Amino acid sequence: MSVYEEMSRSSERGRADGGRTAGPTMAQAVVISTVVTVVLGLAVVLRLHGIPTTETLQILGGAAGIGVCVVLAVTPGGRGRVAAMARAAALYAGR
Repeated sequence: MSVYEEMSRSSERGRADGGRTAGPTMAQAVVISTVVTVVLGLAVVLRLHGIPTTETLQILGGAAGIGVCVVLAVTPGGRGRVAAMARAAALYAGR
């Protein structure tokens, strides 16, 4: 069996369960690539301004957390996950 036959069989299986292959939609891919570009650009700008590495990592950690929430919000069923994480964080903080 050739590699091409194996690839075609795996794509047939992915389409058999709903007609759609696995992976992000175009909108999700655009949001993910935008978030990654912004976070990396922010890292470069912060380092050029002479901000220490520890502060840069803290800022990027916050930006990445916001990015994860945005990415989860555009995925199917992701809004419920974001709401559950916010409730868990609020309970953990004791509010």
